[in-house]
Amino acid sequence: MILNIDIYIKRDMNIENREKEKVLRNEVKEKKMRKGRRSRKRFLLEGSGYETKEVRLWRREEIKSDLY
Repeated sequence: MILNIDIYIKRDMNIENREKEKVLRNEVKEKKMRKGRRSRKRFLLEGSGYETKEVRLWRREEIKSDLY
């Protein structure tokens, strides 16, 4: 529903405003991508050893058993 509203707003906007909005959206996308890359690197560094993966799986099972 929100997407439809955005489409109508863009049709009513003039070319200058469309360009400004496009630039702002691209900046936000770039920031999100940078943030995502950092978090992926951290995860890969922390979870590189077999023991850390095993501990994570064990904790998940422990949490599930506590819920039931």
